[in-house]
Amino acid sequence: MDVLLRPARATEAGTLTDLALRSKAHWGYDAEFLEACRGELTVAGNEVTVRRATVADRDGHILGFTTLEGKPPRVCCESGSWS
Repeated sequence: MDVLLRPARATEAGTLTDLALRSKAHWGYDAEFLEACRGELTVAGNEVTVRRATVADRDGHILGFTTLEGKPPRVCCESGSWS
C-alpha cells in the first residue's frame, strides 16, 4: 500500500477541513476551543490551489495534508554565474 503525494483538489476542501478539525481535537482541546479555531482551520475550495495544498493519498483515502503559504520564490540565474 503505497502513499501518493499529490496536489489536493478543490472538491476535497471539506474533507481537508474535517481532517484539520479532527487532528486538532486529537490533542484534547474542548469543543469551545475547537469552535473558535474552526475559521482558521477551514479550507475553502478556492484556497486549495492558492495555498498549494498537497495530500497524502492511499487508495483514494486522504491520510493527511499540508499547505504552503505565500508566493513561490523567484530564482534568477545570470549567464556565467555558475562556477
